[in-house]
Amino acid sequence: ITFVAGDMRPLMNTDLSFNGQWEFYNGTTWITSGTYDGKAPQNTSNTINRVFIDKYVTGGGSATKAYTCSFIIQSGGELDLVANAPPHVAAEMIAAGKKIEVLTGGTLTVQGDIDVASTSNLIVRSGGTMTLNQNSINNSHPMWDGVELFEGGSTVVINDWKWNSSGAGSLLNILTSITNNANGYKFGNLIIDVNSTDSFSLIGGGIGIVNLCENDFDISNSSSYYIHGATNRTGINGFLINGNMTIYDGNFSFGTSFSNDSFNHQFIINGNFECGSNDVLKIHHIELNT
Repeated sequence: ITFVAGDMRPLMNTDLSFNGQWEFYNGTTWITSGTYDGKAPQNTSNTINRVFIDKYVTGGGSATKAYTCSFIIQSGGELDLVANAPPHVAAEMIAAGKKIEVLTGGTLTVQGDIDVASTSNLIVRSGGTMTLNQNSINNSHPMWDGVELFEGGSTVVINDWKWNSSGAGSLLNILTSITNNANGYKFGNLIIDVNSTDSFSLIGGGIGIVNLCENDFDISNSSSYYIHGATNRTGINGFLINGNMTIYDGNFSFGTSFSNDSFNHQFIINGNFECGSNDVLKIHHIELNT
């Protein structure tokens, strides 16, 4: 990585809003004192270009202004966004034209309720990990306002989601909700590790066959509810897993209907399929709202 003037990084594990624990690159060297005051990224008097995360950094955005810099999470670094409570903050967490990028060995944990601008980028590179653990997020959340790129070899872990959201209680509901990666898949590796408070679907809405994972798809569902595959009855709907699909725990159905009408679902697993759960596995499940 070539550092340029305006870059910042933490001196130790810290909070995004905590002053005095940061160093600033002036174009020649890293400085923590003098003209370069070493304050937190949103508080410094200097113009910030990028914030490099190579340690554990927690915190979140501001309710009044966005970060006007990009965040680069390096190997061994974790950015744990926890500060913002639902609903999402008044200002974008990341300003227009900026990005959050997770490099190989880096981790982004979203426990707060963040917003991004429509021209912002959320990028998880191969070997990087992003964990979602916020029950206000759904498939139309402002977090997906920008452009997402989950490269092949990346990992997305979902621990919490807005399961019972009306019309948005699915991971994917419209084609634009999460951007395809360069090879046409929504995710690299996808891990669903949940204890949901309601049934939850992966593919909702008439959006056809979704290339869901370029790599592997793992499910651990410790609740008594179902995780469903595709739910829409119009056209042919379903998903494609390019790697392996493994169900470790919980109830799962590939296809689900909420009426007695006929459905046309299609599911493709190019790798191995293994179900180690001692709960219920269904090819198709009728879940009427009665």
